Amino acid sequence: LGTIPLIVIGMYLGFSMTHKNLWIGSMWMLYMGFICQISTLSVFLLDLCQEEVECSMGPGAWTSCISSIVWFLLSIEMKINSPFYQPVKSTDGVVVIEKDSPLISGMKKLWRRINGEDTAMTAPSLSRTAMKKQKERIGKAETEMSRYRPPEIV
Repeated sequence: LGTIPLIVIGMYLGFSMTHKNLWIGSMWMLYMGFICQISTLSVFLLDLCQEEVECSMGPGAWTSCISSIVWFLLSIEMKINSPFYQPVKSTDGVVVIEKDSPLISGMKKLWRRINGEDTAMTAPSLSRTAMKKQKERIGKAETEMSRYRPPEIV
């Protein structure tokens, strides 16, 4: 259950592309992996463990708990950080992110640094506050232009 989701995540991180059905299916596979992994602890609920045999949490049970938590957190992360909530180019359900993956952008940055290209010369992106203020200025200018009336000749 875990191999396919991990391959989908790896492909997404490496190449910045995935398919909607694969992403959603992988998210549900991870959730099912959580359910199956946590159900292994049901052995402690059996009558055998409660009456005749003394059962305790050994290293395998603790490993099962930890892995089930990891499966659950990974499925939640796939739900929350889905690439389908970001602006993308979509063709036939294939999602292509317009920006480079962190691995690719890091390699490009390193290559520019090695070649001596100055990365400080590139303009930084605007923050949300700066973008909001810029939109307000543009909006004010447009309203002032719409109120302007040329003088009338009598």
